[in-house]
Amino acid sequence: MTQTAAPPASAMIAWTDLTPGDWLIDRHNSAAHFAVSRAYVSRIHGLLPVSGGLITVGADLGSSKINLALDPAGISTGSGDRDDLLRGPNFFDVISFPVWSFESTVIVRSADDLLVEGLATIHGQTHAISFTAQFAGVDQSQTGVPVVGFTATTRIDRRAFGLTWTAKQAGNHIHTGEKVALMVDLLASPVGADWAGGGIVEVFAE
Repeated sequence: MTQTAAPPASAMIAWTDLTPGDWLIDRHNSAAHFAVSRAYVSRIHGLLPVSGGLITVGADLGSSKINLALDPAGISTGSGDRDDLLRGPNFFDVISFPVWSFESTVIVRSADDLLVEGLATIHGQTHAISFTAQFAGVDQSQTGVPVVGFTATTRIDRRAFGLTWTAKQAGNHIHTGEKVALMVDLLASPVGADWAGGGIVEVFAE
């Protein structure tokens, strides 16, 4: 008997399966992961915490929106010295620019995925970027609260956001890639929900 392969998870879950309204992104169960080349032969991987966000589910994609905030001061690359350097004034300058943000302007379906276009503000500079997003799934918490997961990926050029720093060692430049791969994993539940997932930050629900 010939078996038909299951469709991608994103194809089985429609936007209309979500309850219309505002869904808060849970900072305890969401994160942004990045990778950038270094010295041409390896890549640095790191994590940026999600400090808050809101997914507004409209009647259709055209009336829906995503807002997201990241905390650059919480960067973790596995090296404390490197993290301190990245937080400093020569690179992220987290004292002057404590929040990175993204606000969608257009959400459309693209094959089995979602194309999310919007404005990213990083290091005080704002530019248009686009994410390819997929539903990770819809479920319920232990207390019966609906939760939804998304994964979104993109590549950005750090130079566009004023991040032009290059490391030096023994008088020589160490190449750090200009293109940064970014993957964001988000978990959200309806505004006002109380569930056992670790807590929800309502920074966009004022």
